[in-house]
Amino acid sequence: MIELVQRLNWFIDRVGLRPYINSDNPVSQGRRWPKDEKTADQSKSTADRGNSSSCGGLFVASLAWKAVLCLKLQGDQYINLCILVALLQYASGKSEKIMNQLIEQLPRRLELRILEYQNGYVVYDVNSSITFSIDKQLGPPLEIFTRLGVNEEAINASIQQYGHDRTFQTLHLLKELNQKGIISDVAGIKASVPPIPRVSSLFLNVIHGCNLRCAYCYAGGGSYGPLYAPNERMSIPVVRAAIDYLLEHSGEQKVLTINFFGGDRKREKVYSKRILFGITTNAILVNRQVIEFIKENEIQFLVSLDGDKKAHDAMRKNLFGKGTYEQTLRGAKLLLLNNPSITRVRATLSSANANIYAVAQHLFSIGFRCVSIGFVSDPKAFRPLPEQWQDIQEGYKKIMKMVIDELRINNRFINFLEFTEDVCRIYAGRKLYYCGTGKWMRAVDPKGNLYPCQRFVGLEEYRLGNVWEGDTNRELLNEFHNLHIYSIPVCSSCWIRHLCGGGCPHVNLMVNGSLRSPDQQICRWFQYALSETMKLLAELGDAGEDHIIQRIYREGTAGQFDRSDTYA
Repeated sequence: MIELVQRLNWFIDRVGLRPYINSDNPVSQGRRWPKDEKTADQSKSTADRGNSSSCGGLFVASLAWKAVLCLKLQGDQYINLCILVALLQYASGKSEKIMNQLIEQLPRRLELRILEYQNGYVVYDVNSSITFSIDKQLGPPLEIFTRLGVNEEAINASIQQYGHDRTFQTLHLLKELNQKGIISDVAGIKASVPPIPRVSSLFLNVIHGCNLRCAYCYAGGGSYGPLYAPNERMSIPVVRAAIDYLLEHSGEQKVLTINFFGGDRKREKVYSKRILFGITTNAILVNRQVIEFIKENEIQFLVSLDGDKKAHDAMRKNLFGKGTYEQTLRGAKLLLLNNPSITRVRATLSSANANIYAVAQHLFSIGFRCVSIGFVSDPKAFRPLPEQWQDIQEGYKKIMKMVIDELRINNRFINFLEFTEDVCRIYAGRKLYYCGTGKWMRAVDPKGNLYPCQRFVGLEEYRLGNVWEGDTNRELLNEFHNLHIYSIPVCSSCWIRHLCGGGCPHVNLMVNGSLRSPDQQICRWFQYALSETMKLLAELGDAGEDHIIQRIYREGTAGQFDRSDTYA
């Protein structure tokens, strides 16, 4: 009886306990964010249950009822009566039946990623792909339930290490999260692969030649291998047939993208579709005539520039072995001068420019508003040393801080694309595929042959068909359609699988010889970047700076981030 009274006193002392979940924090809402009226109503309904006296039909001693009346719990301070009764029964040595009833209301197996940050823990439920933050006291017990499952063994282990207080708070938290659908039982998740999607994105390789010889080029200096003649060009009939193929195979898709080519306005009107045009360029040949063509056709440009002069010239040389920084910078500034909003830049990380923060600083200082920095297409060309990894990781955090500070101080959004995409990944839902390769994406070589994407061009075994006959290699098409996270063995136990999608198929093939064998260097990088992004979002939410998160999310979803590879 003394222990029973002590438990009651413990509950009374906890009236001032702050909420277990910060419901105003957008991280708490996961992909339900931005918070809508329905979510707010649900939160109010949960708070209103604070005056409820239902206990699920369990017998409650009169002493327990008196304790509940004394508590007068409101809103987020409400403690489920089932938990209270379970604790009372546990204290009096009658826990087994009540504990089993409690466990039945909770998910048995959890798959959570629990990350500690400044004010507590940010938790990512792998299967629901929802992220939320919790009190610092509840992180360690939650790790036990994640590791052992929600069962009596885990409860006893948690009580032994962290006491009854934190253990039952954690169980209550799990119940509330489960009821709201924020966490899910691993056993309840089923794989569901949608039908083969319509084609909506086309890459046109209009010429197999290049005026540069970049050290890390996956296309052999633009030649794309021995299947093509030197500087082989795409004829006008092939161009027209390629565009017709895209329009005819796009189904109900209203927005299409064509990369590397200007397009045909008549066909756009006939099919009542909007076509976005884009070109990846080294900008060396940009002149006034090119600028006028860009304005007329509304083309977006992606400029390849690897940082400052030393870093760029080390890897991106011309046919005579000379650096090309000055020529690329001249063309890039001309593009930025005429329309900075449609000009982006991408730097490729290599041994010459492993200082990612310095690269980003330089590119933003030139005037680019959207900066992307990624590893080389063939990761074997650059395997960072341990000390380089440390610099890259620290540099990534500095860039994120630079983006946040610019919004906080100047209310100006500068788009570090990798960070923006990570924010969108966290809130956009679960990814089934890494990208649209061989699904809603195709590439066309100068002869009119179809490939899964521009990186597979020239690999004869990956030819899907041609622009006149369509996708004749149905077996290969099905292979790419079924190239999803459920078909990649190493992804089955990876916590970022629904955020990553299994890695670039071409990189997987180049590094490990299989479409279904991701490069561990890339996996390691994604895991780190997503972890740091989740922590930063939690800190912003705690500081009441939700508007910053909303701005990044809004800019990302309105821009280049493709959400068509996500599912509910």
